Amino acid sequence: MFNLKRKSFKKFDFILLLTVLLISIYGIIMIKSATLTFEIQRHVKVQIISTVLGIVAIVFLVLMDYQFIGKFYIPIYIVSVGLLVAVALFGVGDEQWGARSWLYIGGFGFQPAELSKVGLIIFLAKYIDKNKNEINQPITLLKILFFAAIPMMLIFKQPDLGTTAVVLFYVAVMLFAAGLDWKYIGYAVILAVISLPLIWFKLDNYQKNRIFSFLEPEKDLTGTNYQAYQSRIAVGSGKIFGRGLFQGTQTQYNFLPEKQTDFIFAVVAEELG
Repeated sequence: MFNLKRKSFKKFDFILLLTVLLISIYGIIMIKSATLTFEIQRHVKVQIISTVLGIVAIVFLVLMDYQFIGKFYIPIYIVSVGLLVAVALFGVGDEQWGARSWLYIGGFGFQPAELSKVGLIIFLAKYIDKNKNEINQPITLLKILFFAAIPMMLIFKQPDLGTTAVVLFYVAVMLFAAGLDWKYIGYAVILAVISLPLIWFKLDNYQKNRIFSFLEPEKDLTGTNYQAYQSRIAVGSGKIFGRGLFQGTQTQYNFLPEKQTDFIFAVVAEELG
């Protein structure tokens, strides 16, 4: 499992590690600013804990022989799918946005879809490696797509279209890197185009609204496009040098909702420029 003799820290990229640490600290500070007016100050604590766990994981993975992980590719896949099934049965989420993607165990919440992305990559990497000489055989390709489709469908049913698209992209890149024949790539493109009407029909209303919001950003500024509209105001008001840390009006007066999530960029732009 661990082979310290083969691991040389002389070759370890400490500059990269330092960069990651600095970015993590920077992120914690910005989350603190984004949640400064919140009654419950839990987001910063969660981010700090996640950073510490990430550092531990880095050390663990650096010391571990990656071939050892590959030996457990089947159990890893089973656990990943099992967690996604658990989400379908017992998961919770924000009903306002229509997604149910969280599991809580002993008061600790996490999104199995994020873990399943790593689990699927490990599984497919090992499976493709074991069948690299038959990658263009229809039966082998169908097996790979079948194994990939199970977690993707479970994620899509949460519903989480964004993560589903990310996983699909991972699978496509791995198959391409494995030497997939161009004719299969062409078939996939044709199938994707033909499937667009069906995919649109299966989308939930909130997912369709997000697409409409992207295409028509100036409409419904007090409804569907409110978040994006307020984020643009925040970015513009920061100008070149920003309003100052903890001084953003859009951020601190809570005009920008859910600012501690994907829209943290707007907080950074408003306060630091």
